[in-house]
Formats: sequence, C-alpha cells, structure tokens
Amino acid sequence: MAQYPCPVCGDEAVEPYFKNGNPRNESRRNVVWLCYGCNQLVKWLGVPLRELVEARKDPTRWEELQDRWRAEDRWRSEYLKRERQKQGIHFDEAPLSKTRSSSEAIRRDRPTFKMNGWLTRKIAAATILAMVVAFSAGIGVGFYIGQIRTSISVTTSASAPLVLLTSAVTSTATTPLSFHSSATSAPEWLPTTNQVVSWDQASNYVGQYVTVEGTIVYTYYSSYSGTYFLDFHNPYQGYFAAVIFSSGSGSFTCSITDFYLNKEVRITGTISLYQGQPQIIVSSPSQIEVAYMGFPCS
Repeated sequence: MAQYPCPVCGDEAVEPYFKNGNPRNESRRNVVWLCYGCNQLVKWLGVPLRELVEARKDPTRWEELQDRWRAEDRWRSEYLKRERQKQGIHFDEAPLSKTRSSSEAIRRDRPTFKMNGWLTRKIAAATILAMVVAFSAGIGVGFYIGQIRTSISVTTSASAPLVLLTSAVTSTATTPLSFHSSATSAPEWLPTTNQVVSWDQASNYVGQYVTVEGTIVYTYYSSYSGTYFLDFHNPYQGYFAAVIFSSGSGSFTCSITDFYLNKEVRITGTISLYQGQPQIIVSSPSQIEVAYMGFPCS
C-alpha cells in the first residue's frame, strides 16, 4: 500500500489511478495515487483527473461532485442489499443503533442471528443460578464480618467501644457530605459564549454558529466512506445529526459509535442543510462536549 499524499485533496493516498489504463505498467510516471474518495469520483463518476483537480479549488463544484458520489454510494448500497435478499440473507429493518455513510448516510442493515429456545432457556437458567450464588455469598460474607466486629467489641475495654462508636458515627455523618460535595463539584456543562439550542430546533438556525444540545440515540459508521453519524432521533430522516468524515475521525481517541451512544452532549458548529436535514460537520473532538465529562475523546 502506497503512502503518498493525494494530489487532489491532500489526504493519504491508498489506491492507484492509472493514467494510461494499463495496471501492469509499474512506471511511477504513469501512475497517480489517490485517496479513497477521489479515486471513487474518478472510477464511479468518470470525472477526469484534471477536472477533479480544478473542481477541488471551487467549493461549489466540489460539493456537487461529492453529492453525486454519495447518491451513487447509496444506489450501490441498495443494490447490494437487494442482491443479498435474493440469496436468502435476511436483514432487520435498520435497527438504528450502529452507523451511516456520507452526509446523508447509507444504512447498512446487519443479518439477524437467532438462538433456539433450548439454548435461550439454558442461558437464562445459568444466569439466575449465578445471581442466587452471588447473593448467598454476599450474605455469608456480611454475616462473617459482623461476627468479627462483635468479637472485637466484646474483647476491648469498657471505654474503647465508646470511642469506636463515636468515631463510627462521626465518619458516617461526615462521609456522605464529603461524597456529595465531590459528586456535585463537576458542572454539567462548561461555560460557553455560544447560543445553546435544542436539537429539535436546529432547523431554525441554519447557517448560524451555535451549540446544539441533546441525547444521541443512534450512531452509524459507513465502511465505504469512513464516515460517522451521530443521530438525535430514531428514525434519523429529517432530523438533526452530526457528521464526522474520515478526515476528522482520526483525532478522536475513543470509539465514536460506542462511546457517544445514549450520551447527553453539546455539539458546536455551523448548521447546514443536506437534502432538508439539518447537520453539523464535526472535524475535531473539541466540538462535542459530554455532560459532566467535558471533552473525553480529545
């Protein structure tokens, strides 16, 4: 795998584009190494490399090519889904809990695996048995510790139990206070000068730089384009979402699809529309704040 920068967008180039159409020609003069996205624009849309380089300088033209690529990507996704269904591979109806593709998202449904009733009953019985054993062990340990404490209090002097009792009452009275103070010391959100809006009102602030607050109920990752999607509604169509392209996902130190799921967050950025759906393009983990945690993926 080559490690060259893409001459179009500057990302890491991983796929060869042969100018002379001969893959067996090993001369570097006849081979241009492109990143995945640009290579797909050349292969799927048939855009000449020279035109692609010029389009990269024009944001409007570049966005048009990206939209065409996304539409082609969605069509291919639906085609593969139909082919798999013809082969007898059954899929769930978009469980809306794992990932998507480009700014609109290609929903990749996964096969449903079902356990038979016998195995399910065995697992349930083993789980219940483990819970009963753990509960019994907890009672036994608690009783044993109580016996030890009783024997210690009996063998000590007459004044010692008073001291122990006083210290126990004092520690019991003060410990919850100190624990409560440490638990409430972390604020839910860090101070911000941006306007904070609810996720269901994001469509009213298109083109504005704001902070959108809400709970992420669904995450999706497209293995085709390397794009992550964080959705605030299930189903996602027509509702606000955060989009993380492959060029920005490398700066996240946590698992995006797993960590942010069911978290209450604030996402800061400029709201844009894609096919009527409001979204914020996230390029850095510092744009996503998690309640009581700050920016844990930075």
